[in-house]
Amino acid sequence: MRQIAAAEPARLADKVGISDAGRQAAATAAATTGVEQYALPNWLADFGFTLDAGVATVQADGTLAGGTRGDWFARKYPEAAAAAQSERDTYSRRIDAHYQSLLRDNGVNDTASHYQTLIVDQAASENLHQQMVERIKADPVLSALLLRMGKAHLVA
Repeated sequence: MRQIAAAEPARLADKVGISDAGRQAAATAAATTGVEQYALPNWLADFGFTLDAGVATVQADGTLAGGTRGDWFARKYPEAAAAAQSERDTYSRRIDAHYQSLLRDNGVNDTASHYQTLIVDQAASENLHQQMVERIKADPVLSALLLRMGKAHLVA
């Protein structure tokens, strides 16, 4: 039996890195294993309204079965709750239209490229975020609706 000489031990000064190709391969492998490939970038989610509770029935005292009050939306988003339903609908449609246009204009045309560009590649995502902000600022109707929805700070 032959003895193999040990390699030089690692030192604290030694650096280990992962190549861009390795990072992309890891992201692609992760994307194919679950629903994370359908994630939205946080900056886009900020334009929306998050739900506080799952579907529940409203009890006689106005609370939901899980203890959340039925007026949670008005308490969490008072400006949006005070706006007309038609304004909230227009706001949502315009945000979506700008986002879809942004994706088309930047060649993001499938789930895999969406995940890679907007979730994995933070620099690319931030670039698209800034493009989205500029599109919104150029839309006077949406700019006014941002104020009505309490979301104007997102483009300030």
